[in-house]
Amino acid sequence: MGKVIFILWVGMIFFISPLWAEKYHIKERIEVDEFISNHDGDTITVKFKGETKKNIIRFLNVDTFEVCKAHQQEKSHQRKGLEAKRFVEKTLKNASKILIEVKKDDYGKILHDKYRRILANVYYIPKGKRKVRLLNEEVKKWGVKKHEKCGDSDG
Repeated sequence: MGKVIFILWVGMIFFISPLWAEKYHIKERIEVDEFISNHDGDTITVKFKGETKKNIIRFLNVDTFEVCKAHQQEKSHQRKGLEAKRFVEKTLKNASKILIEVKKDDYGKILHDKYRRILANVYYIPKGKRKVRLLNEEVKKWGVKKHEKCGDSDG
């Protein structure tokens, strides 16, 4: 009987803990006032509404090929990286609204990566449309890269 209770208890921890952990990561959507630029297919620079500071945003769960000189990586990877970059730029320049969904820790601090970029989901509404779209998912069609270095910066 003791083993059954222990197994049930352990099972509950494994099934409930992911739900519990997600509950304590606060999500907040921040409206973008200005799309400034994009570095590649998964990193953009924006200004939030009511702020003058530039914010570098790194898309959550997306890792597109880097945009660097063709001799530093395969040409097909270079092409995919440029296509992803162009797609993001065109999409955000033609959006009627851009929203950045940030995650916060238990203390209300926005989560960043090791390069101090804000980790976020990027939502947008195309001009003339009403439906909000998740750009992170749309960018994935250019492929997720295996980690490789592109010059001195690995992003």
